[in-house]
Amino acid sequence: MLGEMLGTDDVDQLGLVSHVAAPGAALSTALELAHRLADGPTLAITQSARLLERGVTRTLAEALDDEARVQAVNFATDAPAAVAAFRDKTAPTFTGDWQVPQADSGEPVR
Repeated sequence: MLGEMLGTDDVDQLGLVSHVAAPGAALSTALELAHRLADGPTLAITQSARLLERGVTRTLAEALDDEARVQAVNFATDAPAAVAAFRDKTAPTFTGDWQVPQADSGEPVR
């Protein structure tokens, strides 16, 4: 409210930023973060961003309905790959494809 200038240490300590780049390293830091996001579950990331964007105008009931829909999509798409990678101690590969388990094997159908 006072319009005071804050330094990087101040905003970091207050939790207002998620990353602080060294002088001259803003582009490389941004590119590293972009690559991490691109390698992640892009469908889930997109849905999370939409939930945050829409959350300002939604009622609690609407927000909970939206969250339930997003969770259903996440658990039917990239969540099995994340669980398998965690279990196998490997890097996950996210596709955003629907994965429906077969009744006889439990393996996802793609």
